[in-house]
Amino acid sequence: MTGSLETFSLPELFRLIDSGAKTGQLIIQPPLNHPTLDLNHNYQPSTYHLWFHKGRLITTVNHGLNHECLVSLIKNSGWLSSRVIEKLAEVCPGEVPLGNYLSKMKVLETEKLTLLFQLQLHQVYQLFNLNSGQFQLEVYSPEKLTSVSMPWMDMTGISMQASQVNLLALRIMRNWSSFAHKLPEKNSALQQLIHQPKFPLTALEQEVWQMALSNISLEQLAKSKNISLLEIRKAAFCLMMARLVEEIPLANFQPITRPESARGVATLALADTSISKLAIAVQNNPEINSPTISPTVKRAILSPEQPIVSQTLLNKLVNFLRSKL
Repeated sequence: MTGSLETFSLPELFRLIDSGAKTGQLIIQPPLNHPTLDLNHNYQPSTYHLWFHKGRLITTVNHGLNHECLVSLIKNSGWLSSRVIEKLAEVCPGEVPLGNYLSKMKVLETEKLTLLFQLQLHQVYQLFNLNSGQFQLEVYSPEKLTSVSMPWMDMTGISMQASQVNLLALRIMRNWSSFAHKLPEKNSALQQLIHQPKFPLTALEQEVWQMALSNISLEQLAKSKNISLLEIRKAAFCLMMARLVEEIPLANFQPITRPESARGVATLALADTSISKLAIAVQNNPEINSPTISPTVKRAILSPEQPIVSQTLLNKLVNFLRSKL
């Protein structure tokens, strides 16, 4: 499957990959000298290979003049010497992610691998700012996968569901002009696709998610909450690309029946925190203060404007709610 990002956007491609739990690679070719793509300080034309396994992003490989493989990221971090990491990469068993091997050999902690994966994610997030370029989606069947060389040396062993990547990337979008014609209509309603969100939601996303339980339009929600209609439509688009809701005509709205066993925990899932467990682990890692990590990357990783909820408190709340069921 090949095409242009002008007709089939990156969020739509990620939703397709997630919905089909696809395995393969998505190849992105940005236009030459794209002015808004800020992947590094010395941008050069590159081809980006985003690898997926069963609908989860496992790594991204940048093929270009500024190619930065996982080994290069580790070298630049100063965590391991060039000699050590090169030797370990050389003896890493085949069909084993390099990150898993380094963890097994106890030379890199999980927190550092998490940070490396977040740096790879940061590259992916920046690709969402492309409003033009070409893509090629190669989906592998189990039979073909055995003969395909997976990028084991660029894999940390950590992965993220493609729909969650969508949600996180769209939250930090700088320019929405390329998605303006894809936003849901103001007179549309939203229909929930699942009984509770799979990911933590921001306060605005939570408002829109709850609106999908009621027979009201996006415009009505914006007026009732005194929130910009554009911001409501953007939040709705985020939830659509995360496969949490779908846009429907207001007349077709039908509330879903929530199972009794899911009602108590569903409210907890809507807690006002958009920081994933992955980012929380990174925030507690002192390596985030390394001078090799740019302020822009730190902000993309940590999202400091979002509150953190104590995991202990969450566990207590879950246990309390379960005791009331």
